[in-house]
Amino acid sequence: MSDRDIIDNRFDGIEILVSFRPEIEPDNDLMALSGGQKALISLAFILALQQVDPMPFYVFDEIDQSLDQSTRNQISEVILCQSFKQKKQFLFTTFREQLIHRSDKIFLVQKSKEVY
Repeated sequence: MSDRDIIDNRFDGIEILVSFRPEIEPDNDLMALSGGQKALISLAFILALQQVDPMPFYVFDEIDQSLDQSTRNQISEVILCQSFKQKKQFLFTTFREQLIHRSDKIFLVQKSKEVY
């Protein structure tokens, strides 16, 4: 059994068609996508689920790591709109300034050389 068979079997019942370029037909081959494209699809799927079955808060770990600056700006705008519109909290870790600048609260976590 190949990796593709395992992935395809886990997603029975869900079909995602995606095209990141208008001249190309939508496709459901998720294995052919880049890391940034997969991250964008995953985030879009989670935000779509939020519309159907909302949770009080969401936690993301470096969702913007594989995204370019323009896409990070767009994602930060979407998250900001969702948080105000639906009164939801989004907690995320990031090293990128695009998400940090749109946040209303920022917590710095850093490694210390000293052990207490």
